Amino acid sequence: MLNGLDAVAWEDLEGAYGPAGEVPGLLRRVAEGGEDGWEALGALRGTILHQGSVCSATGPAVPFLGALLDGREPTSGVLWLLGDMADIVDPSVASLAEVRAAVSGLADRILPLLDHPEALVRGLAAYALAKCPGRADESVPALRARLRGEDDPTAVGNLLIAEAVLSRGDDLIREALGDERPAIRGAAALAAALACQERTVLASGPGPAWPGDPAAAAVKDCFAGGDPWLDRGDVDDVPMNLGYPWGWDPVDDLVENIPQEAVPDIVAALLASSSAPVRRAALAAAHGAFHADGPDRLPSPHRERLARNVASALTDPRPALRLAAVHALIPAGASAAGAADALAALAPQEPAAITVLAALADPRWHAPAVAHLTAGTAHPTLAADLAAHAIPLDPLLLASVHTRLATLPDDAPFDPDAHLTALREGRRPAFPHSHATERRALNGLLASWGLPSPESPAR
Repeated sequence: MLNGLDAVAWEDLEGAYGPAGEVPGLLRRVAEGGEDGWEALGALRGTILHQGSVCSATGPAVPFLGALLDGREPTSGVLWLLGDMADIVDPSVASLAEVRAAVSGLADRILPLLDHPEALVRGLAAYALAKCPGRADESVPALRARLRGEDDPTAVGNLLIAEAVLSRGDDLIREALGDERPAIRGAAALAAALACQERTVLASGPGPAWPGDPAAAAVKDCFAGGDPWLDRGDVDDVPMNLGYPWGWDPVDDLVENIPQEAVPDIVAALLASSSAPVRRAALAAAHGAFHADGPDRLPSPHRERLARNVASALTDPRPALRLAAVHALIPAGASAAGAADALAALAPQEPAAITVLAALADPRWHAPAVAHLTAGTAHPTLAADLAAHAIPLDPLLLASVHTRLATLPDDAPFDPDAHLTALREGRRPAFPHSHATERRALNGLLASWGLPSPESPAR
């Protein structure tokens, strides 16, 4: 299976951490399969494709990885690795183009895996083929044929994305948006979003038009009870979730790659989910959309619509999600004005809301800010946020700052167990040096008023 492996001078090649002498041993362990095979595959990835970077050992490893595509696990993991190896941004860089060419040379071994009995393997074969645009003439007909008989939603999603990336067409996406199964419709919406981004990466032409309302409805139905890609857990004892190889998170990919005018509707569709992870991911994606600048900055009407949709999560019964909604609105600026009443109602319990109110110059920031500073329940950078918004000096606020400085304790050692417990319970964990950060922020607020920092009390 690995004929010629020892003929390669691996010690003369470089891996991520130095000479690549460990590569042949790792490849042999992968060939043995089982749990140790998966562990070796992870170590091999870290050696020849560390954080997506190729090295001199990456290309020579490709033929031996191709020899491992025999249909037995970890075939799915090998396909994922090969796809990532060919996933290059700049084909003009010779070393990257060489790796892609080497992976493309394996297309004849990858194509039959589109008919593998395991849906995970079929989907990852589609992913690997999508990264080999030079073999599109053979891959596209095979992908379309497989789609006609595919009923696994995750595999359908990967097949749709791969076909749209390589063919520059969207007829199958539009057809799938009319499927009666929510997961298939959601896969079609995700494929429409990702096909645009992937074509940019692969320099293979413009993407299809965003399907609009049908796609938003598909996302709402598909994610209503959870994320069908990331909620699947282990698949047949595979010790990692490979069902979604295109990025870190389907929700992020949806929001980041669709037209700007569609972002508020997709976030609203995701926030209609009963799943806390989906809602949290939607809020994180909204935060990223508000943060985007330059040509990616959302125009004001879309920012305002997005802020109104995010505001609906400020009343979520789960504290962690309310906090996520507040954080999503922090970079929204004036667009968050429509959420001011909900933020004002939340500020006595959640001090992060004070930051947004202060940015809006809404006077309802004042009373909860004084209360949280006096009680020591403000987040560590609240004073810095107030200074950034040029909040004027007043006696109550000054007294609360002095009270907090006088009672601010030294930092306690970091307790990882307490940190994890706080996260699970939806509370803000205490980070190392948070008191030092808070002390600097409080003194900075005093400085913004032209006042000296008081001497720290003896401890």
